[in-house]
Amino acid sequence: MSRNALIGGIAVIIVLSLARVATTHRVFSQVVDEPAHVAAGFDWLLTGDYKLDIEHPPLARAILALPLRAIRHTAPQTTDWVAYGNELLLTNNRYVANLARVRIPNLLFFAITIGATAAWAFHVGGPAISLIAAGLVASVQPLLAHAGVATTDMAGVATTITALYLFLRWLESPTRSRAVVLGIAIGIGLLCKFSFLIFFPAGAAVMVLARRRLPLKTLWPAVVIVPLIIWAGYRFQFSTLADASPHAVGLVRSATKSERMGVAAQTIPLPAPLFIAGILNVKVHDQGGHLAFLLGKLSWRGFWYYFPVTLFFKTPLPLLILALLSLFVKSRNAIELMLVAAAMLAVTMTASINIGVRHVLVVFPPIAIAASLAVAWLWRQRAGRVAAVALLGWLLIGSLAAHPDYLSWFNEAAGKSPEKIVVDSNLDWGQDLLRLKRVCRELDIRELHVALLTSAPLEHLGLPQMHGIGDVPVTGWVAASETMLKLRDPALRWLDQQPYRRVGTSIRLYDMR
Repeated sequence: MSRNALIGGIAVIIVLSLARVATTHRVFSQVVDEPAHVAAGFDWLLTGDYKLDIEHPPLARAILALPLRAIRHTAPQTTDWVAYGNELLLTNNRYVANLARVRIPNLLFFAITIGATAAWAFHVGGPAISLIAAGLVASVQPLLAHAGVATTDMAGVATTITALYLFLRWLESPTRSRAVVLGIAIGIGLLCKFSFLIFFPAGAAVMVLARRRLPLKTLWPAVVIVPLIIWAGYRFQFSTLADASPHAVGLVRSATKSERMGVAAQTIPLPAPLFIAGILNVKVHDQGGHLAFLLGKLSWRGFWYYFPVTLFFKTPLPLLILALLSLFVKSRNAIELMLVAAAMLAVTMTASINIGVRHVLVVFPPIAIAASLAVAWLWRQRAGRVAAVALLGWLLIGSLAAHPDYLSWFNEAAGKSPEKIVVDSNLDWGQDLLRLKRVCRELDIRELHVALLTSAPLEHLGLPQMHGIGDVPVTGWVAASETMLKLRDPALRWLDQQPYRRVGTSIRLYDMR
């Protein structure tokens, strides 16, 4: 395969994949996290301030907010980041159009993910492997899902995979120029997603151990560049943590359990203090836990097996089969790739925040590359070609059949009731409100009792008059989303035996008149 043919093939895969995702932009209402990301990014672009929500770094959010910055020049008058983001999305009374606008920039990160996967695959296996890996990673439903919403998860995948690939190239040929490029990639990754701090070292450690070398003497350009990029991302702010954020001192005390560190936060100036405060915010969130559901159980502290279980049901089975098969191909590269994925999965298993496969999307690119090596191995076996074609066909057909509901997709092993396995951003993240609106109009529903997971400004979406529900049965129309049914159990158990109509894939509509 010529170089031009390879580039052309990968370009076609990227364009078709982005088109698939773009067609979902106006189908779904906002997911829960979108207003916060858009608000923080817009505020950074408009004012240079970054105090609305520091739990994520600013770069990816600023990129997502760029389309709204082009049409709006004033900030909402509120410090509530959800209300702030919702007002931005309602600019000029064009909610659906604005929501689609802020989702478009995320396509860039999906394109980078496919491209970086193809480059890494080319490095380990050549042009055919590169093309197969690009096609595989572009077909993964969870990646398609999170490429289609204005959140930071796709940016985290794109920057982590790019940095790991560049680290591999530097490790094999440790020149200063490669260290410079690596430093830029790491700096950008840290400005996009704090999870980069755990995923990149985990993957890089596997590569170092596999080669038993770490030429630190040539790494100094990266060591200099990374903090400069981070500082630039926070507009070269230099102050104490207390001056940077009113919540910083409390975060320091909660995260470190040290009064002395709390005093230091008020007296010692630092470059990019909000970067440090953001990391502390994530740590405090993890220490406090987050209500999670898995296999019929609820927990504020999470489940150590949450991500392996969720990943199993949210990974296309043919991809999983090919990835496992790669371990028997007698390929050092395949084993290393699977170990990179396993290391990144392992570091998530200590987390208390268990709210979706989106937090471990980064494992899909190395899995896809390993799977592509398995496809090539099967193709070399006469009896294996039929299996290779069957598995690739299964993957492609399953991926196309999931459109547009990539977010709520589960593989065949989940059966017909995936809500019994996991909910939240795996299934119900508030995405079906526009569908609910259409159904209410079709059925002429004027009043609705609801228990919906959403951050949307419901009064502006054209929905009927709404009332909340609790543990007392009501009469009339009732709409309840899968996440709320699980997280508010047993209060909503009175709905269990009632017949319902499915709205989209995440909302149950009950006729209780």
